[in-house]
Amino acid sequence: MRICLIDNRSAGVLVPEAAGYVGELGPALAEDQRVTILTIEPGLRRLPGTTARVRRSLSQNQPEIVHLNNLTGLTLAGIMLAIGSDIEPFRPTIVLGLHDDRLLRRALAFHRWMTRSIKLVISPSSKLLDRHLAQDFFPGAVQEVIPYGMPYHAARLADAYRRLLIARRSGDLRDHAA
Repeated sequence: MRICLIDNRSAGVLVPEAAGYVGELGPALAEDQRVTILTIEPGLRRLPGTTARVRRSLSQNQPEIVHLNNLTGLTLAGIMLAIGSDIEPFRPTIVLGLHDDRLLRRALAFHRWMTRSIKLVISPSSKLLDRHLAQDFFPGAVQEVIPYGMPYHAARLADAYRRLLIARRSGDLRDHAA
């Protein structure tokens, strides 16, 4: 399985557990998968370069799974644009690692709209996931609560990825390009 992990460089500011999440998850997944890690800088000024870098990486590596972590606002919009851009007919399945409630704090309708094509949402707690679901986030997405802790977390996540890809290939999931 080809996986691209995209992480926000300033992630650990709000949730300390999230700071090392991708740094631990990437190597744990790479034991059995082909993993690319992109760490991005948030901010409007960096957005054009970030979007181009993501497009280039997706085009070169063609991951089956793109796992987003700690992305909100215009940075999330730019990454979603890059994923859905000029890489037809290639369409990776989008996974979101939900580590905090930043999607709920501002621009609720915008964030809800930006996350509508998420096919799998992973949260370390059911309480956090339930708060988002109560606000109508992630319609139709598979939901997994997987507490932090490697390698257990990585093994459960890889299993969730596999189930998602099998469902997509068998036609149980719509193509997220809608």
